[in-house]
Amino acid sequence: MKSKIKQILLVGLFAFIVLVTRVQAATIISQFETNTVPTYERKADLLVTDIYGLSGIRQVGPFHAGGAIPSNPKFLIETLGGVLDPERLLVGSASNYGLDLYNQQMLPGAILSLEVSRGQYAVPENFAAQDKKALDGKVILYSAQNRDYINGYYNSNAVTRDIPNVSNPTYISINNAFGRPWQANSPFGIDGAGLISVSDPDGKPFANAPSIKSGGVFFGDMSNRVHGDYQTNTTLRFWLPGNIARKNRHQYIAGHLNTGSISTTFLGNSPDSTNFAVFAAVGADGSVSQIHVQDGVDGLIKKAVIKPHQEDGIVAGTVFRWIPDFGLFITDFYGDRIALLSLMTDEYVYRAKGVSYITSPEIQRPVDIAAVIPEIANPRFSSNTTLAGTSDLYVANKNGTLLRMDQRGKILAKVKVKTDYQNSLNGEIKSISTSYDAQTIFIGMEGQRNHDFIVKIPAFNADGFYPDQPPESSKGGRYENNAPSTSPAATVDLGRQLFSKKFGSEDGIRHAFNANSCVSCHVNQIVGGFSSKEESFVRRVSQYNKLSGYFNPINSHNFPVAKLHDISRFGEIAQEKAGIPRKANIVSLRMPPSLLNIGRLDEIPDYILISHARSKGDGIQGRVNYIDTKDGKQIGRYGWKADQPTLQHMVADALSSEVGLDNPYTVASEIAGIDPGNGYIVEAITQYLKRIQSGDE
Repeated sequence: MKSKIKQILLVGLFAFIVLVTRVQAATIISQFETNTVPTYERKADLLVTDIYGLSGIRQVGPFHAGGAIPSNPKFLIETLGGVLDPERLLVGSASNYGLDLYNQQMLPGAILSLEVSRGQYAVPENFAAQDKKALDGKVILYSAQNRDYINGYYNSNAVTRDIPNVSNPTYISINNAFGRPWQANSPFGIDGAGLISVSDPDGKPFANAPSIKSGGVFFGDMSNRVHGDYQTNTTLRFWLPGNIARKNRHQYIAGHLNTGSISTTFLGNSPDSTNFAVFAAVGADGSVSQIHVQDGVDGLIKKAVIKPHQEDGIVAGTVFRWIPDFGLFITDFYGDRIALLSLMTDEYVYRAKGVSYITSPEIQRPVDIAAVIPEIANPRFSSNTTLAGTSDLYVANKNGTLLRMDQRGKILAKVKVKTDYQNSLNGEIKSISTSYDAQTIFIGMEGQRNHDFIVKIPAFNADGFYPDQPPESSKGGRYENNAPSTSPAATVDLGRQLFSKKFGSEDGIRHAFNANSCVSCHVNQIVGGFSSKEESFVRRVSQYNKLSGYFNPINSHNFPVAKLHDISRFGEIAQEKAGIPRKANIVSLRMPPSLLNIGRLDEIPDYILISHARSKGDGIQGRVNYIDTKDGKQIGRYGWKADQPTLQHMVADALSSEVGLDNPYTVASEIAGIDPGNGYIVEAITQYLKRIQSGDE
């Protein structure tokens, strides 16, 4: 009897805990989301109309030097004012635009290359039947479901030689790092086999493709990785070390493309050391596969990550996070949520670690997702479907609303997109893409009788739209780069305490900062060591100039480091807010370095540094960075760009730019118990760092 009562009580207690947990979770979501999201309306600028059955949309962006396209003179021409010019948009369409179908059982479809900087225009209905260019090159047919674009054009021995490059395209992802455009297709709708293709600049599937078996087209279960599939194009690839001692050739993870492909996303180069591209593909059944461009299709996760699709015409927006860990964000249209598929790699393939979901009352029938700042700098992961470090995301709802959301799922801002085209002020969104300079959002919208159109709006955050931004501060809380003389109060013991001290506004924090103590970032097992914790990373930002190809400085207090916090954390009004500057389109995560032995750099004579910068006869040389200080020009020794001449200067710079102290030379401290002045805090930490380098601490 007692045991039964005990069981009943335990069950009741468990039910109570579950109920309380659910209530608390619902309350937190309600408090988090309700009446806290800045909401705006924006009338979009009309760009291109009459795109029949618009699907994926993507700005081309620049390809990395050394990759397959820039290294080929013929291909390079197509990126300079040609079909793959960085400013143009690649857009999927359900029409062949007058071209004959190659396969009568497959659905029509085309990829268009569109100019979007020379005024509004309509795509001619059957222009490709006469010429594959129209309107003075504003419209170019890139690829289509036509004989000219079948896989066998270049890959006559492929098992998929009779499959066209495009058929009912659904999504586009461009490998700007070292590859080409990839397309997802559902040639028989959501219930038939899926198709993933890789295109050369002429719109045909991949010439000299790494896989003889599949060429540039991966279809159904015909392109699965199988035992003995080692017939790569050895005439071009024999020197790759990964081709020498590769082990299993079968599928490492069971999977296929046996349902319509509704999305594809670049994951990076293969973990098997071959350096070939790997893409993820989302099937209409909700599963996710991976395609190795050399070896074919493996599974990734068999179970439905998103709810299976019930109708054609709805895609699954995807975007990949490569740093600090691998994760694939996928829109779950029927689940009103965003799935996050966590990934890892072994020495052969990508593997799924688990799935979590982001939900919010603001996420309603999400149709697409895009990076606020696409990754354009990293030569391994650059892609317009890849997030730059810590970038937020744009989530597009079918009902015409766009959300800005951070990677943890917090909704930061909401925009209702308005358009008066076709006498409709409330259009439905089909797809989105962020420009590679991160300043514009291109939006594909549903039109009447399937004649869809493209509009654009400025990028936005919680403060509004980018063109309406207030002037950015040039102050940046920077001190003069002149270290003062040593104070008698500056001791090693005081430096030890200050290194661990949590500073506040009462100590002189006046502007945005990354952490309010040195030890927050510089500790790992021992004080002064590097930290690999995600929250310790700093975000170095810059602006890529699309005309010159150079990186420009940004007039902002959040340059070159975008701060994580501002003084509102201390209950005070922030004059300078934290965050990535609006003009930034490059974000690089930097791990805080170890400070052990760093003081020894001061001991290296100038002539040693100068001699090492000179050429040794091999044509390679460095450049000494000279810094202007009150003592004249000094050689830079510290910092990412050698922009600080001494350890003392570096400490002062870190206290200002990282900790947020308005003037680290005059800051007060309850630890010292003395009046501020003469830079005792900078000198004390400097002495402490020099001491721990010698192993005495």
